Amino acid sequence: MCCLCFFQHYLTAYRNSSNVPFCMKGRENELFGNIESLLAFHRDALLPKLEAIRTSPWLIGVCLTDYADEFGQYSLYFRHTKRREEILEMTTSKEFFNTFRSQLGDMMSLQDHLVRPFQRLTRYRQLLEGLSRFMYSGSEWDEDAKYALGLALRQIKFQLRHGNDLHVLDLLQDFDGSIFEQGNLLLQDDFIVFDTQQQKHKRRVFLFEDMIMFTKAQTEGGSPVFKFKNGWKTNELGLTANIRGNPKTFLIWFRKQTAKTTITMQTESEETKMEWVQEINYILYQQAMKFRERYGQAVVYAGVRKQSILKSRPVSTISTMPTGSARLGNLTL
Repeated sequence: MCCLCFFQHYLTAYRNSSNVPFCMKGRENELFGNIESLLAFHRDALLPKLEAIRTSPWLIGVCLTDYADEFGQYSLYFRHTKRREEILEMTTSKEFFNTFRSQLGDMMSLQDHLVRPFQRLTRYRQLLEGLSRFMYSGSEWDEDAKYALGLALRQIKFQLRHGNDLHVLDLLQDFDGSIFEQGNLLLQDDFIVFDTQQQKHKRRVFLFEDMIMFTKAQTEGGSPVFKFKNGWKTNELGLTANIRGNPKTFLIWFRKQTAKTTITMQTESEETKMEWVQEINYILYQQAMKFRERYGQAVVYAGVRKQSILKSRPVSTISTMPTGSARLGNLTL
C-alpha cells in the first residue's frame, strides 16, 4: 500500500469516528495539514518527471525549479510540526490511531508516516549537494544547468527551514503593519547588535525579502514571543561582509542616509554569518537587476562596498530614519 493510501485511511478514520479524543477534535489541519495534496503532487507530477530524466542528471535542477511554486506546499506542511508532535505524543492520541494501525497491518506508526515529507525533502537536498560537488569537480555541464542546480538547492534549503519560520512568525508581536506584505521570510537568527551608545543587545533578527526586522525575545505565560523593536526596508541596505579580526561579524548600512550609519551584526557562528551575507548579497543583486531592467542602464552595485576588510570597531546604529522611509516603531534596537 502506498504512503498516500495509508494517510487516506487514517484521515477517513479521523473524520468519520465518533470516538475522536477531545485533544484532537477540530485539529485536522494541525495533524495532517496539506499532506494529501503534497503526496499527490509528488506521485502524479514530480516523480514521473524525475524518472523521465533518470539518465540526464544535468536536468534535475531545471526539473525542480519548474515546480518552485508546488514546493511551497512543504513549508506549509512543516509549519505545524511542533504542534503535530505534541498532539500525537498524548496517550489518548496514540491509542486512537494504533487501533486503526492494527486494522491496516501497518508496520509504521502515524508519526513515522508524517515525517516522511521532511525525509524526502532532505534526500533531495543531499542529491543536489552531491551533484554540486560533481559539477564543480570538472564536469562539462553548461552554465544554464549549473545555474538551475544552484537555484534548486537554494529552493530546497529554503523550504526545509521555512516551515519553522512560519511557526515563529505566529509568535511575533507589536509590529504595526502586515507581516505578509514584507515578502518571504528568508532567514531568522539570534544576533548581538550595537546600539547608539555602543552597548550590546541580544536580538532575534528576521530577514524578509523587503525588510530586515529586529525583535526582542521574551516569555509570556510560559511561551516564547518576539517583541518588535525596529525594522528597515531592504532597498535601503548596504553590506560590508568582512571585518578584520571578527570572522563572525558583518555590517549593514543605509544608502539613503546623509550621514554614514551602520549596524554591527555579530552571529553565533561563521556559518550563520556566511548564510546571512550570501542572502543579503542575493537581495541586493536582485534589486540591481530590477533597477537595470526598469531604467535600461548600467547599475552600480552600490549595496556592497568594494573594500572587504575593515578595522574592527564598535559602530553606531541608526539615529535617524532613512530619507523617504516609513517610520517603524521606536528608533532603538
